[in-house]
Amino acid sequence: HKQSDREERAAMDVDAENGPQLEESVLASLGAEVTSIVAPVSACMALTVCLVRTLYLGRTDLSTAPTSIATAIYHESASDDTGTKVTGALLNALVFVAAITIMTFIMFLLFKYNCTKCLYGYMAFSSFTLLFFMGGYFVQAILEKLQVPFDALSFIFLLFNSAVVGTISMWTAWTPFVLKQAYLVLVAVVIAVLFTRIPAWTTWFLLGALVIYDLCAVLLPGGPLKALVELAVERNEAIPALVYESRLAPQQEPDPRQSQSLIEGGEREQRRGQGAQVPPREEMMRREEEAGQGTPVPSSASDTVSPGVNPEEEERAGAEGTERGETSQSEPLLD
Repeated sequence: HKQSDREERAAMDVDAENGPQLEESVLASLGAEVTSIVAPVSACMALTVCLVRTLYLGRTDLSTAPTSIATAIYHESASDDTGTKVTGALLNALVFVAAITIMTFIMFLLFKYNCTKCLYGYMAFSSFTLLFFMGGYFVQAILEKLQVPFDALSFIFLLFNSAVVGTISMWTAWTPFVLKQAYLVLVAVVIAVLFTRIPAWTTWFLLGALVIYDLCAVLLPGGPLKALVELAVERNEAIPALVYESRLAPQQEPDPRQSQSLIEGGEREQRRGQGAQVPPREEMMRREEEAGQGTPVPSSASDTVSPGVNPEEEERAGAEGTERGETSQSEPLLD
């Protein structure tokens, strides 16, 4: 019990000494995690605001946005009354959510029947088209806005190579990780700027419809996203998707030898306080090894072997004395 108490006190002393260092490491890791999340979001928001201010600030013809799945039913116009805008925006939101639901179920079926190559091919193709066509459209608009001269052949050549590099970096593991993060932020900026071109009423109805769809798709038992995630967890496979990742530097684990030396130092200090003789570290290690092997450990100097006497000779002499009957048996002691 005394030994266990000493070990507990020594462990408590070690924890008290390492407490401030542990708190600093936890705060540092927490700060790194927050920074890794806030940095890409802030960059995406800043770039989106800059593009919108550069391209569309002061313009009133945003209702002439190109036809997309978000405006497939109704194109909002300033001359329309409120009832027409509400009805058209609601229809646009329903069509958009229905398209997302169908695509999610198709993705789930392909993933369920191990058609992951088709999924990766579709995702890579969609990434390439987004970077090449929509990214090229915004780059061309920026160059025209700033009145920068350029020729069509060079522009298409550079745009095609940039889209290919971005697609490869987002869907392969051997490309630089920073390049992948940069292209993912760029894709998010392009999509965000595209959503700013949707008319106001359609945007608000679409936002509410997406919130309801996400809740149903994730929480309901038959939701497509819930079924997809459960299947991926069951198979221990990654879902093909454009997901931003942040890899933090691995934390340096404490050295167990340093902790053991601290515990031994605490035990020595406690024994010095009790007036006991402190054995050297080598002697303590030897006693621990002998105790683990089941060998009796001498507790004092009188139990040790006298110098100059060979243990083998003592065993041989003891065996000869036993044969001659010279060994004496000690009588039992009475309490």
